[in-house]
Amino acid sequence: MEHMNIGRMTAAMYRTGQGILANRLQHLDLNGGQMDCLLVITLREGLSQMELAQLLFAGKSVTAKWVKVLIEKGYVQRLADEQDKRVCHLYLTEKGRAAAPMVQQIFREQVQLHLQNLTEAEALQLTQLMEKVLAGLLQEKERLESITEKLTPENRSVYENEKDNQS
Repeated sequence: MEHMNIGRMTAAMYRTGQGILANRLQHLDLNGGQMDCLLVITLREGLSQMELAQLLFAGKSVTAKWVKVLIEKGYVQRLADEQDKRVCHLYLTEKGRAAAPMVQQIFREQVQLHLQNLTEAEALQLTQLMEKVLAGLLQEKERLESITEKLTPENRSVYENEKDNQS
């Protein structure tokens, strides 16, 4: 295999993993993002949709789409908060509870598949390095969001044009 840069390697691993995952999830009629949601809801039942998005490092809109599909397929239900009706909490339905052990098993198998050619020490080192990379990316994302929040709509397009020209 030719050596790839980190972006291409990350994309290749993601796409390959998602293809394998799609095959494993066929019988549940779920995709990878929906499985991630279902897994997190299984582990943290009662969390809000905002908390779910944060735990998945996903945007609010894509998380909302995943949750909507899970509700439509009967895996999850959304219940309004007693004190604040604007907040909804996510819970498994009976169908979701029945699928939860399978989803957890598929997730464990997927993790093992990713690590199968690594020693325990290599797996630990890989995890530590990925955490460092993620921390740097999250820091940059936060920095950019704080800059764009301060911009007026007119200045925002100028800023984004300048940012594009620097790349």
